[in-house]
Amino acid sequence: MDKKFVLKLMLGYVAAGLLWLVGGTWLIDQLQLHDYFAGFDLALVVKNTLFLFVSVISLVYIVANYYSQLLARQTILNRQLTESEGRLRHLLNTYEYVMKATNDVIWDYDIANNKLKWLSGYREVFGFTSNDELPVENAFWNMNRIHEDDRKATIKSFKTVLQLKERKWNAEYRYLCADGAYKYVADRGYLILDDNGEPVRMLGAMQDIDVRKNYGLRLEAQNEKLN
Repeated sequence: MDKKFVLKLMLGYVAAGLLWLVGGTWLIDQLQLHDYFAGFDLALVVKNTLFLFVSVISLVYIVANYYSQLLARQTILNRQLTESEGRLRHLLNTYEYVMKATNDVIWDYDIANNKLKWLSGYREVFGFTSNDELPVENAFWNMNRIHEDDRKATIKSFKTVLQLKERKWNAEYRYLCADGAYKYVADRGYLILDDNGEPVRMLGAMQDIDVRKNYGLRLEAQNEKLN
């Protein structure tokens, strides 16, 4: 039971007792002036009746107020849930169009449950067939398919975004393909916060930049030879 509810209940009984102490004696004296009450143990009757009446009224009021507050909180929670579901549907619709317009690898990282899910493009970009089982990543920073030379910096940048609650994250690194080769990707993510400002989800896209990156590296190597 709610501690505030118990406290209100106790205060109600205390208030009833104080009311009796203050006005009970005066009320009994007034009633005993009438012949109708002669021969009755008036003090006991009035005491028990008055205290019971005030206690019941106090209890009914406190219980009604308690459940009224519960109903109000539930209404607020239902409204927030409806709004959250609406935002989620909007995001899903947005990403559905994004997936149709791009060949990027779309991913969804559930921070609260520490679960990474590939939404689309993973098989096509990294060379997995429809029969291949996709790698399961229980945490983003345990992605062992990131090249070991790039892994530490990638993990550090991702953790920094979560700690600082920055909205956008991006990184470039090499990712292991199905054939054992590494491919350069540009990874971008958008951080979603809950109503308390805490990170709960990140949606992102990995873009294949392998051809462009390797072309740039070859140009750099040629320039170094010329110099």
